[in-house]
Amino acid sequence: VKEWVQKLKGSSGVTWRVDVTRPRLGKRVLFKASYKCQHRVNPRAAKSKEHLLSSKNAHDTQEYSWGNEVILINRHNHNLFVHRDVGEKANNILTGLFGIGHTPTSALAVLKHDLQMEYGQRYVYVSANREICPDLPYVQRLFHKVCREEYGTRTGPTMLAALKLQKVHQLKHSGELCFIDSSGNMDRENCRVFLLLTHSCAGGLPLGILLCQSEDEQTIAQGLEQLKQVVGEKGFAGRGHEGPQLQFGGGCGARRVGSLTETAALFAIVKEMLYCQEIGSVDRLYSEARGHPVAASYEKFLRYLDRLYARRECWALSYRGSFLTRGNHTNNFAEAAMRVLKDKILQRTKAFNLPQLFDLLTSRLETYYEARIVDVCGEGIYPNNKPSPPEVSLVIGHKKISHQMTSLLWIT
Repeated sequence: VKEWVQKLKGSSGVTWRVDVTRPRLGKRVLFKASYKCQHRVNPRAAKSKEHLLSSKNAHDTQEYSWGNEVILINRHNHNLFVHRDVGEKANNILTGLFGIGHTPTSALAVLKHDLQMEYGQRYVYVSANREICPDLPYVQRLFHKVCREEYGTRTGPTMLAALKLQKVHQLKHSGELCFIDSSGNMDRENCRVFLLLTHSCAGGLPLGILLCQSEDEQTIAQGLEQLKQVVGEKGFAGRGHEGPQLQFGGGCGARRVGSLTETAALFAIVKEMLYCQEIGSVDRLYSEARGHPVAASYEKFLRYLDRLYARRECWALSYRGSFLTRGNHTNNFAEAAMRVLKDKILQRTKAFNLPQLFDLLTSRLETYYEARIVDVCGEGIYPNNKPSPPEVSLVIGHKKISHQMTSLLWIT
């Protein structure tokens, strides 16, 4: 009977609500209920007037010379489709879009686009049917309902997630070189996402991800220490708690180099210090720069040069002779990985909260890098420049255990 009522709703375009339910009567009456239209208003009780309104004219003096014909059509006097309940099909489509990271606005836009492609010129009528094309407030309520059921609230014990050990730490490059970069604006809480990568023939491969709410040094240091504890002695290619030999990070000092471009002469001074081959040359060039006629007129540049010289071991190439940099002297791998994370993993959308952000990263990032390694092995990315055979065999070895390859370590 309930299925028949649902079909009646679809054929008549009327949303029926249960008005009165009846108990079962004997063996013959198994179901009995009264339904009413959702817009039906119970009539008010008639009120008798104690006094009749008086009139000056005792008789009707109007003369009717025009005949009237009244046609009654048994239709509703209100819009039906715009107030209908949202159908199960639309709910399933929207829920699926929420699951892959869409926001309420983007999910509704995708649904409307699909309806346009399906119905063509009839879309103008379908868009007015709330059962097929719901309104934005309903989509927003459904979004919050689904996300709360799936990921819990924004605070509390439901925010905890399990750790997942992965395989990239077995690569020898993971113990030699590690790129670190961070980005934000990925969820409604604006958490900072720190991505740790290592060098490989397939580009940067992730070693771990830190999810924090700040970028201060103490928080980052604590997160890295927890990461070392999680990977254990076998992490970072057997280096364990020592970590990788060399780390590249997008520090604040790198963002302040823009002041060096004021003149070509100032830029040339620092460039020469950067690319010199001997350690003693850095000291000599620093002394010459202090007495340079152009640099002497810029007090801020001299102060900056002093701070830069104090940490010369971090940026001068002459101090990197003992490190296996593999030809990498910048943080380009991490910057490219952050763009991939926002464009292809999150599709330029924001997560509902930290648990959903965690879920999107764990469910999508692994498949992306797995497909990338497969493309490298199948000449999908570098058709004219194959990787060396040892690296190919190593990548193929990870490809064979792709169900275990998930290459990430999570700290929340």
